[in-house]
Amino acid sequence: MIDAERMRLSIFFNEEKVNTFSVYDFQTAFSFIVQKGNYVKSVYISPYDHASDTLNIDSVLSDSTSYETLIHLLQEYDDSVLNVSALKNKNNSRYSEYMILSKKHKKALPFSAYGDGMKKAVLLLDGIVRARNGIPLLDEFETAIHTSAMSSVFSWILKSAIEQNIQIFMTSHSKEAIGKVLRLDEDLQPYINLYTLYKYKDENYVRSMNCKEAI
Repeated sequence: MIDAERMRLSIFFNEEKVNTFSVYDFQTAFSFIVQKGNYVKSVYISPYDHASDTLNIDSVLSDSTSYETLIHLLQEYDDSVLNVSALKNKNNSRYSEYMILSKKHKKALPFSAYGDGMKKAVLLLDGIVRARNGIPLLDEFETAIHTSAMSSVFSWILKSAIEQNIQIFMTSHSKEAIGKVLRLDEDLQPYINLYTLYKYKDENYVRSMNCKEAI
């Protein structure tokens, strides 16, 4: 027996509780079953998924609009990028190996050659595409993305979200990253709301603001 912190979570569907379960502080993963009701398609991207060697962007490569956005994103990191192709992975047959062809290099290079920032941007875009008509959950969304690339990357991501008919939930502790999102293109600002969580006199509160109020 060990003492552990426990968080009790409940799932509601149309204001009706459909399940309750516990998460303990020593857990690294959890699973649950919704006892009734319909699912809303959701995709969760953690702060460290980009560090995995199991990148899968087939959904992006198979969609012409998303592929065009992908190339623009990659060109934020290397303006000579020409295209991306999926090759058979000799080390892991379950996943493709994605190769980037650019004018700067005679041979195509794997994503790993470009660093975590590019991988994270591509991972975010893939999450948007896979969540079409659903909800992507982007935890600590700015992780690994350099400050200089934030505005352009986040702009591409949110514009893709509108095209894919999805609602994004993005969390962050970074005031700088949140500020970058709030000050994106004026055309995007009507779609953005900010929710801040804080504690006052041992009670938890949520403050809701639209984009202009938050700025």
